[in-house]
Amino acid sequence: MDLEPGGYFIASFRRGIVSWGRAREEVEVFFPHRSFPTYVGKDVINAEGLDYKELNEEILRRILSGERIVRVINVRGQRFIGVNLPRHGIRDVRVEIYGTPGNSLANLNNGVEFVVYGNAQDDVADTMHGGRVVIHGDARDVLGQALQGGEVFVRGNAGNRVGIQMREYRDRRPYLIIGGRLMITWASTWLAV
Repeated sequence: MDLEPGGYFIASFRRGIVSWGRAREEVEVFFPHRSFPTYVGKDVINAEGLDYKELNEEILRRILSGERIVRVINVRGQRFIGVNLPRHGIRDVRVEIYGTPGNSLANLNNGVEFVVYGNAQDDVADTMHGGRVVIHGDARDVLGQALQGGEVFVRGNAGNRVGIQMREYRDRRPYLIIGGRLMITWASTWLAV
């Protein structure tokens, strides 16, 4: 059997090939093709060619000038979107992202709503204290790590290590809801007694 691009196999020195991975049908069920809406208004930030610092500065500038909804198009892997907003005490605004934000979206969030019309990469909403993150696609690994407050909604699937260290903190109660499937990888652990 030949592996297809993106495929995998599990092998053992003693037993040889243990598994040839998932069947294409199972992969398509877990990662179905989705189309997302686009935004064509003139009031957008075009993230094409911007690094995360430039993008965050422009989002902050618009919020400080009074915009309550900031729309960002052509997001293609820019990391750390929104991590500068808590430092400025920004709350009660909405950041709409059209595309795929990179790692660490909305980390340390404390009152901003992030809506992603696309998929999201790893480490979304790490140590989030308040606010909301809505992802209309899939989320990758380490979603909601140390989530202490606020709400995270994923319409699609999520990867490994979701909600690790998630906990209530004082009067804050976090919510994390996955609409699709959750990929769980089991690893054997040794406990010293």
